[in-house]
Amino acid sequence: MPPISMIKHVTIIGQGAIGTLWAYYLSRAGFKVTLVGRKSLASVLDLQITLPNKQQDTIALDYLAGQLPLEIDLVLVTTKAYQVNDALIPWLGQLTAVPIVLMHNGMGSIDKLPLTEAHQILIATTSHGGLKLANNQVIHTGLGTTSIGSFQGISHAAGRHIAKRLNQALPQVQYCEDITAALWTKLAINCVINPLTAVNECRNGQLSAQQYQPVIDRVCVEISQVTARLSLNLSYDYLRGLVNEVINNTAQNYSSMHQDIANQRKTEIDFITGYVIEQARRLNIQVPENELLLLEIKRLEQG
Repeated sequence: MPPISMIKHVTIIGQGAIGTLWAYYLSRAGFKVTLVGRKSLASVLDLQITLPNKQQDTIALDYLAGQLPLEIDLVLVTTKAYQVNDALIPWLGQLTAVPIVLMHNGMGSIDKLPLTEAHQILIATTSHGGLKLANNQVIHTGLGTTSIGSFQGISHAAGRHIAKRLNQALPQVQYCEDITAALWTKLAINCVINPLTAVNECRNGQLSAQQYQPVIDRVCVEISQVTARLSLNLSYDYLRGLVNEVINNTAQNYSSMHQDIANQRKTEIDFITGYVIEQARRLNIQVPENELLLLEIKRLEQG
């Protein structure tokens, strides 16, 4: 691995809203950025972005299809959770000396990767909002924070330096020595907002209506029961307050799951609600509200 201070070449695998947002901000901060994908696009992508202050900007980004650039100091994997295996496995043999950051909604994708002890893996979660309109058009719908932590092969000191470098591009980036709590916090919020906005075809803010409060309560209670058994400090009151805060702060946004259903795409429900259900079954905890939401999203996906 190159010295952290020398991280200048960043490769991004996954050109969804979050991937293109990071590509833009990293490039504007002076990093050399290469997007890697499977689609046969032009070697230079003229990305048009609408910033949170409504100003617009355009930036040229290098794009490669089916291959990695010759120089890589850091890899960001920003695909959907269910795409991580297909997107990353072909390159794992070439990336044993390069830090890899997995940044997506949900949990559980890393368990399916054939990693070796040589791989240097970090996990990140972000609350920045993005809306992808086309291959070269994205809207930064809302500012947020990014939490990042080491999973394997990266010391806390090195992880903090990587977080510091990323923070120079798109703040705030914070390093978490225990990233599990941050991942579960984001997961809990997604378990409420994502499926409910998709099922009810509404914006995030509409979940503040009284009719949705009982189901939000039940989902939060179930998740708090699971996290308590996992010795995580995520009480019902804490989770309920966070959910209310996100609903209010992102009131005008459509969740990623709402967008997926609206555009007839596969969702990340198996890695969000499905992950909670897996853990609950392992712990012999009943989570009927989460199971019902999973079935509802699966029905919408099939329809």
